[in-house]
Amino acid sequence: MVFRSPTWGSVTCEDMVAKIRMMSERTARVPTIIVGADSQRAGNGVKFVCAVTAYFPGKGGIYFYRVKRSQARMGLAERMFREASLSLEIADILRPILDVDSLFQSSDGHVHLEIHLDLGPNGKTRDVLTSVVGMVRGCGYTCRTKPDSFVATKIADKHSK
Repeated sequence: MVFRSPTWGSVTCEDMVAKIRMMSERTARVPTIIVGADSQRAGNGVKFVCAVTAYFPGKGGIYFYRVKRSQARMGLAERMFREASLSLEIADILRPILDVDSLFQSSDGHVHLEIHLDLGPNGKTRDVLTSVVGMVRGCGYTCRTKPDSFVATKIADKHSK
């Protein structure tokens, strides 16, 4: 799986984790790893962008993103579920890698990994909010929605246009 980085260009998942590890050592901070996705209609299909951000409290962060295109037409609800599924897929790949590395564990021994959803209580996505949040929480992840879901609404959105 290949990700793009504004700083390092194309990187593999293993390279991404190594870059995050390097930044964690450099900042002496345990990062919060945040995964979020956004989508836009593109021609006859949909362009999905899934972003992985490592946030180092008080020191900033770095991010990586992956673009995936679908030729299928889909409605808004289906796109929201697909965005969440793509985020969960990436989180499920990252979790075992991060769990074994003590650099990513806070003092309580847990890895801070959360999902940001491009959903909110206002607007068109409010009808699927409860269902999508339930899906993410049911998979064992903490999730944030608008206005607190900056990885989905700012970073992934920037690259989905």
